[in-house]
Amino acid sequence: MPSSGWGVAHLLLRALPDEGTGIGIQAALRAFTEAAPHNQVRAFSVLGGRADFGLMLVAPNLHELDIVVKGVTAGPVDVVYSYLSVTEESEYRATEDDERARLVELGED
Repeated sequence: MPSSGWGVAHLLLRALPDEGTGIGIQAALRAFTEAAPHNQVRAFSVLGGRADFGLMLVAPNLHELDIVVKGVTAGPVDVVYSYLSVTEESEYRATEDDERARLVELGED
């Protein structure tokens, strides 16, 4: 696990409809999201380019990301592009004390 931040696997994929049903991909994504409530999957259509669709897989545990990426890429898809990034906590995020002071200034409890 990273010392701070979460891992994000970015996959741009081309569907291979004549190669299978994609049930393995669905099973891998379901197992990933059921493994921990904070694991996330974001799917999107890719307009233009060589990919048909993309997935962003987000989790604090890189081992879980590795398992789901291998499950997805074993399905009827070609990987057009992929990379891993690690999120960072924003330096612009308000602290609890900042938020408390803001609410007091607004007259909130």
